Amino acid sequence: MMQRLKSFISDTLLRCGLEVRRSSSIPFGVHWHKDILFFPNGDKLETILDVGANTGQTALAIVRHFSDTRVYSFEPVPSTFKELTAHVAKFPQIEVFCCALGADQGSAKMTTEILSETNTLILDADTHSKTESLVEVPVDTVDNFCATKGIQKINLLKIDTEGYEMNVLRGAQRMLDQKRVDFILAECAFFHRNGAPHGDFSEILQYASGKGFNVVAFYTGGVDNLGWMWGDVLLRHTSTLHAGRVSASPIGRNP
Repeated sequence: MMQRLKSFISDTLLRCGLEVRRSSSIPFGVHWHKDILFFPNGDKLETILDVGANTGQTALAIVRHFSDTRVYSFEPVPSTFKELTAHVAKFPQIEVFCCALGADQGSAKMTTEILSETNTLILDADTHSKTESLVEVPVDTVDNFCATKGIQKINLLKIDTEGYEMNVLRGAQRMLDQKRVDFILAECAFFHRNGAPHGDFSEILQYASGKGFNVVAFYTGGVDNLGWMWGDVLLRHTSTLHAGRVSASPIGRNP
């Protein structure tokens, strides 16, 4: 009787476009914050760098899911930074910085559509669209920022910089070489599309795997007629670890 009731409720919700699952039955690759919990000490993300914070979407999600965490959020576009500051003002564990992170310290040109999620740093200002306005923004590196702040360990390095991801990683070379980064969550794409600047997955993987990282899961952000447009990849530093417990993805189980 109870099983029939559950099936009736499940079928009714599906007809309404809703599907209810136990959190334990959600497959890997849906929520990165749940996938991290699979790993030892995955619930202890004490220091997080949120590079490309936009208006605070990731930072706010982090403080909801992880306690005792410190988030350093970086957003270089002044108008978007203003929105970021307002959105996270109630959370003292989130500290915001109006600058970009890249391969070297200095400054760079950046597109400045107000509150756009696709603003990107321009490596060659002569090649950008003449319809886009540019602003010069300060650029720091992960390594220099951590040295200045006395940060010894990054539990999660999140990078969403619209094609500038590799430059951020190159600017974190010392922290990566010294095995001081546990997880990387980076936006990426599998092949280039005009007008859709995203980090190249193959390049990110080659660089990260050389630093001891393996892929954990992918999170699809968008698809079109050609397939995957963009998404995120979660990588875990594993060079000092050995294979441990196995947890099969629960996809296919009954809700």
